[in-house]
Amino acid sequence: MSAGGHALIRLLLSPPEPFLPGDSLPDEVIVAGVWPNEAGRGGPDVDGLVQRLRRDLLRVGIDPTRVLDRRLDRGTRFCLTPRVALTLGTPAAAPAGTL
Repeated sequence: MSAGGHALIRLLLSPPEPFLPGDSLPDEVIVAGVWPNEAGRGGPDVDGLVQRLRRDLLRVGIDPTRVLDRRLDRGTRFCLTPRVALTLGTPAAAPAGTL
């Protein structure tokens, strides 16, 4: 998985205040979190990143339609069930073939 994919998952699962994990994040929040020093990024960049992440999730056997929701009018969110427990690691800590 790309560094951008990892950054997007981490952002969606550990968003800045006032957002909570599972909330839809507007593109502006995603751009600031994934590409903090790159002016000119926007919705089309987020679209591309989400598409790549969906392919990566499929590649490791995760149905992206069950966990990743992108709606242009509401933003992007990682779909969580109530009372889910999350543990986030670093990309380098993930074994080969995993997210």
